[in-house]
Amino acid sequence: MLFDPCVLAIVCEMVAKEVDKFIEASYDIEEKFHCSSHEYHELQSLTSLLGNGVLQFTAAKFIEIKRTLILSIMVSSTAYFIALVQFY
Repeated sequence: MLFDPCVLAIVCEMVAKEVDKFIEASYDIEEKFHCSSHEYHELQSLTSLLGNGVLQFTAAKFIEIKRTLILSIMVSSTAYFIALVQFY
């Protein structure tokens, strides 16, 4: 239960990196086709569709889900726990 948000953040970041790799590969493949071919235009429309917006996973568009989120949660939890132990 505790590791579910960590796994979610790591998976979201991995998916975003794979999309970036896919876009780069489609640009490379696009160069191999003649500019008037059907495949070239299909790849061009795909890369423009994927390349227009940066893929980000967010929690209700308030915070971006990535690995730094895990670190922030751990730091906040540790600080709260230390304060709790000091005043107990």
